[in-house]
Amino acid sequence: MKTLLLILFLLFLIPGIPAKESLSIPVINDTIQEEKQNEPDFQSILARDEKARVRGIDFRAFGNEPYWMLEIDAEGNTIFSLHDRLDVVFATPAPETYTEKNTIIYKSPEGNFEISLIQENCSDNMSGERMTFTVSVNFKNTEFKGCGKFLVFNKNPLLKSDIGRLNDIWALEKFMDDPVDSLVNAKGLPILEIHLNDGRIMGNNGCNEYSGAVDVDDTDIKFDRIISTKMFCPGSMELQYMDALRKVNKWEISGMRLFLKINGENYLTFRKID
Repeated sequence: MKTLLLILFLLFLIPGIPAKESLSIPVINDTIQEEKQNEPDFQSILARDEKARVRGIDFRAFGNEPYWMLEIDAEGNTIFSLHDRLDVVFATPAPETYTEKNTIIYKSPEGNFEISLIQENCSDNMSGERMTFTVSVNFKNTEFKGCGKFLVFNKNPLLKSDIGRLNDIWALEKFMDDPVDSLVNAKGLPILEIHLNDGRIMGNNGCNEYSGAVDVDDTDIKFDRIISTKMFCPGSMELQYMDALRKVNKWEISGMRLFLKINGENYLTFRKID
């Protein structure tokens, strides 16, 4: 009798094991899928910004609840649209710049409309899109808050003049203090191409092509959303290079060389090749 009870007990337990494991699989997959769906489409953002840039827009901002949009043409008009209808248009005035506060202020000629731009990381609370300015618009005794960015990087009056030199093509020369041998990598020296207007990068890492996003100010730099092709190249420095690119946080240009640093220490040294 005891033996029969033991067999029945074991038969009861065994079918439950795979059933319990299988329950966790779709939950994990659903979570991953939901995160992917919530990520902003980087290529769509690039296309949207390029269309605005072609129309002469230098700065663009958005806000929600209620939805609003701000477009600034430094040599033309400033346009503020609320609920997708045109509400305010005025000739863009000269900005008031407060470098120590990372702040830019625009005021309408009548004084009833004020825009405050603070240079700091800002994420849209609906789309998740990451931008470089917190924006506050005061209009008719109402404050509208959102995020924005310059579509033409050199129209940002807070940036120092030589930041435009980043906008170039660079070949890796040193990894930390060690010279890089082009023969070690299947495609030669790793290349970094920076496009500040689009906030994007592209290049090759000595093996695979890669692309991603870049945020930069006078001293800080951040590369993220980096994707690459998947070719296998034994012996290349691909992994070390990509890991360093994601970690660097400071930049400096001297002569024809770009230094990407981690907390002040040179990590990647490039030379200009374009």
